[in-house]
Amino acid sequence: MNNIKSKVTRAQEILKKIAFQAAQKESTEEIYSMALDGFAILANIEKISTTENVKKDELRQNELNEIKKISRKLKLWAKPEKQENINSKILNAFLELRESGNYYITKGDIEKKLSDPSINIYNNLQQMMNIAEKNHGKIFEQKTGYIDIWSPVKEFVDIYGDKVLSIGY
Repeated sequence: MNNIKSKVTRAQEILKKIAFQAAQKESTEEIYSMALDGFAILANIEKISTTENVKKDELRQNELNEIKKISRKLKLWAKPEKQENINSKILNAFLELRESGNYYITKGDIEKKLSDPSINIYNNLQQMMNIAEKNHGKIFEQKTGYIDIWSPVKEFVDIYGDKVLSIGY
């Protein structure tokens, strides 16, 4: 963004010089040369901003796809027969810790809550914290020293939690 701002400033300076020289009826060759420089800068700005917008659109689309994925998956995970899945266990442990008043939950807290050495918390939790094509679905996000529910899926997690915790898990 800073790069664009400096280029805009440079283009403005060139346009001011062009206007001044045109008013002074100076050499058309020099004015033409400066105008070409200005157009080149503007073309570069357009290219940069278009590329940035495409990247932002792709990121937004990836997030929307991930939110849809979570919506579908949480409906499945909430079924009693899916409560033995590692992802369900991790999410349930998190929700139980949260329900007990712990708002700064760490990976270690979830490990202690599950107290099952056969569950690889680290790898599964990492997959639940990232957007990727073949992940479990991004449910958590890393905050300073603790994890929390990724805000775009909070509503779905709340529905899941109401269903799962009310059935006595």
